[in-house]
Amino acid sequence: MAFAGAPPGSSAPRCALSGKFQWAALCLSTFSASGAKEGCPCAGHVRPGKARVAWSTPPAPSRTMLARLTWLLALAAANDDVARSLTQLQSRDGRQQTAAARTLQDLSYEDPKMAHAILEAGAAPHLVHVLRQGASLAAKVAAAGALVDVGSQSTSLRLEVTRAGAVEPAIALLDRDDDAAREVAAGLLV
Repeated sequence: MAFAGAPPGSSAPRCALSGKFQWAALCLSTFSASGAKEGCPCAGHVRPGKARVAWSTPPAPSRTMLARLTWLLALAAANDDVARSLTQLQSRDGRQQTAAARTLQDLSYEDPKMAHAILEAGAAPHLVHVLRQGASLAAKVAAAGALVDVGSQSTSLRLEVTRAGAVEPAIALLDRDDDAAREVAAGLLV
């Protein structure tokens, strides 16, 4: 982005936002209508000498480009959810384990590509651990449900869930005196 009236080699004004928020604001400003805008799209910066900074915007991109950007932003947010869920699965609190497993289950159910991302992040061993030694029956059922939804997306994912050791604890879950536990365990074994 060009700075109108800035001497060559001068640095850009610092943004009030940081990290991914600044990046997202700049990306979104890039995809707005063409033409120049006054000030920073993040916070309307004023340079030290009180001169305004003009941001020139390239022509509007195609819908495909916008769809890709939207998908990348959604993927980044989902990856944050996966990382947060993996941390919560390691907790000894049954409510946190249950919430984390349900989050992973929802992510894999909504987008089949996320099932691959979830397993690539190493969630299968953590889910199997909760399935074996979860703090509560609800956590075990939620972990089994997450493994069912992740594995149902493709044969290779089912194989990876099986390799993680989900069969033995699923059989043990069948012996529980709870209909929901038996149903999800049967789904995992199928």
